[in-house]
Amino acid sequence: MANREAHGRSGPRGLRSGALSALLEELARTGDAAHGSWDRALRPGAVIGRFELVREVGRGGFGVVYEARDLELGRTVAFKALFAGDRPDVREERLLREAEAAARLSHPNVVTLHDVGRSEHGPYLVLELLRGETLAARLAYGPLPVREALRIAVDVAKGLAHAHAAGVVHRDLTPGNVYLCDDGQVKVLDLGMAHAFGRRKLDGGTPEYMAPEQWRGAPEDERTDVFALGVILYQMLAGAPPFPADGGRSLQDPRPAPVLEVAHAPGLGALVARMLEKDPVRRPRDGREVQAALAAFERELNRAPPGAAIRVRARRPWRRRRWAAALAAAVALALVGIGAAAVRSARAPRVAGAAASLAVLPFVNLSAEREQAYLSDGLAAEIRAALARLPGLYVVGRASSASFEERSDDARAVGRALGVRAVLAGTVCADGPRLRVTAQLVDVARGTQVWSGAYDRELAGVPAVQAEIAAAVADALGVRAQPGAPLLSPAAATNSAAAHAQLLLGERLLAAGTVEATRRAVGAFENALALDPSYAPAQARLATALGELAVRASGDDRRALAERALAAADGAVALAPTSPEGHAVRGRLRTALGWDWAEAGADLERALALDPRDPETLAARGMWLADQGRLREAIAELRRALERDPMSAPAWARLGAYQLATGDRDGAAQALGRALAITPGQPLATYHLAVRDVLAGKPTEALPLFSREPRAPYRLAGLAIAHHAAGNEVEAACALEALVSGPGRDAPYAVALVLAARGERDRAFEWLERAWGQRDEDLHSAKAEPLLAALHGDPRWGALLRRMHLPVE
Repeated sequence: MANREAHGRSGPRGLRSGALSALLEELARTGDAAHGSWDRALRPGAVIGRFELVREVGRGGFGVVYEARDLELGRTVAFKALFAGDRPDVREERLLREAEAAARLSHPNVVTLHDVGRSEHGPYLVLELLRGETLAARLAYGPLPVREALRIAVDVAKGLAHAHAAGVVHRDLTPGNVYLCDDGQVKVLDLGMAHAFGRRKLDGGTPEYMAPEQWRGAPEDERTDVFALGVILYQMLAGAPPFPADGGRSLQDPRPAPVLEVAHAPGLGALVARMLEKDPVRRPRDGREVQAALAAFERELNRAPPGAAIRVRARRPWRRRRWAAALAAAVALALVGIGAAAVRSARAPRVAGAAASLAVLPFVNLSAEREQAYLSDGLAAEIRAALARLPGLYVVGRASSASFEERSDDARAVGRALGVRAVLAGTVCADGPRLRVTAQLVDVARGTQVWSGAYDRELAGVPAVQAEIAAAVADALGVRAQPGAPLLSPAAATNSAAAHAQLLLGERLLAAGTVEATRRAVGAFENALALDPSYAPAQARLATALGELAVRASGDDRRALAERALAAADGAVALAPTSPEGHAVRGRLRTALGWDWAEAGADLERALALDPRDPETLAARGMWLADQGRLREAIAELRRALERDPMSAPAWARLGAYQLATGDRDGAAQALGRALAITPGQPLATYHLAVRDVLAGKPTEALPLFSREPRAPYRLAGLAIAHHAAGNEVEAACALEALVSGPGRDAPYAVALVLAARGERDRAFEWLERAWGQRDEDLHSAKAEPLLAALHGDPRWGALLRRMHLPVE
């Protein structure tokens, strides 16, 4: 690990420029082998210097960025490691330039460099950790309202003005290097291409945003950044870059870029045209000049009437056919900013390809209050559920779509990752009692927007908006509902806008996963039912939330919560007997809480008869099968669930666990690895991967995995098992004693696992009896637990299974 004195406690800001250069050059002088070992070191839980890695947040050709904790200063940071690749000298140079450029700058619109350092694996930077999304991710949903585009451009220009005054040119300014923070700030990122005047420059840049002089290899200065900002501003307003992606040929052509015409700001298009001049002498001199000009237009637009339509039009486009759809969408979406009731672009060609498949991404919350994100989450989820019921349409599941919520992938990249032909994305902005919703459908193969819509409604009109969007998307995809079958289930409807809002709030809280958030979710669902006692979805989700609390409780609390959860599930089925949701929820609860296998199976079968494609119900039936020891069938059911929801980390983790129970260690490793790639630190996957190492005779490799297990009983149980297998009897005994005297009292099943692994059969059965008496939530999975396989031949094993109403082989 790195020597902590190598980077110092004060960071680089107190160093003179020359001292910083010397320090960075010393730090970067590591061998190729050290650079190549980053991949072995970069994992959640690793400690490098004084920084503990938490999770990967980004990766590119030059390195990888992790969220990390500064163990000495107690703050969360971004840890950027450098990859060597084929040219470690060039990549070291990029790191040096990035650090030295960032150290020159201290501005609210430029990402802050906290520290630089070197470990045995290579050099790294430590920067402030930002929360939000890149401008590239925002542009994937279409052009921006004019006022928003101007605000972002002004802030970027402020950051550039500061950098240019310090003698730093970015040279690779793109939407991916502009970050829109959740608190409204705009930050310029990644100065890895920057160079101070008079220093050796490096070849590179992003083609779509490179100035003509970069393509020619001519000298560059601040006006190179001005050109890139011009491309970005044009794209924000028009929805597409000003020049075709043709390898720079259009940039060498003398013809100018298409001119933008912006209502109420007639000079703005002329300024953008100046920024896009191919002769750098004709452009504004630097970021400060651009900032002043853009700020003037921002003030001019703020004086426009509140209801004025700020339209954008591009004059004399390069290829009229190519940009027609994008310009039409830009006009429609610009109207969203001034509150149009419902503006739609003209119908475009349907999505290419015969097989209709779709991903519905979480809608982006643009409301002033972040707490109102539950509206955007819920609206997208209900549109997804409506479309998933259409015959002939494949819609990926909730977990797969949600996995892209905080990533910077564009719609086409998401579509390719999920293997679908179309992606639906959108935004939601709540303003008092009104809600503004936009949605765009993107053809993944063509990269074109085939439909868009904008809606400005009262909150009570949200269900109608959901139905309109679902119908329009279905039409664009060429699929039809069955005659007489509404897109939105009647059982899911309510006449109370307040009840619907409470339902969406409860879903957001339930997704947070903490006990406190789940308790608040129960309150929200109860509020929804108080407003509309016939609201079946609220009843079903109340049952789910109560069940989540029950499995985490013990003793009398657990029994009381289990009774309330099962009663709520009964109520959901009674309110909507033809809805799959109530049956699915009751089936899951009867499995986990009641161990009522026959009735649980009947509920799950009924739910799948009503909706045979729901991935969560398929996964629940897989668990039901595994609990009864029908592992081959369970694996097949989990695979069917993953076909519908390929980014569900829990489903991959359970698949790996069941494969491990059948002895398929290689298959288990692949499935568990997939789960951890999707959700680093996924508890079930981490635990079973460690069990796999123990069973494979590699207990020392299991120890660090068990040590990262977030559930205290299973962390201690795993450490006791691995230390015993490794011959570390003192450590094993200490871990077992800590388990028995601590969390094991409420988790006797975990203690039984340790004793079974140690070969202490009598004591293992004693603790299994305790687990039965306490209704330990994990005991129902005993037949699928490989660590208990040694007990299967004992008569006491069969007696235990019979009491649990499970089949005995």
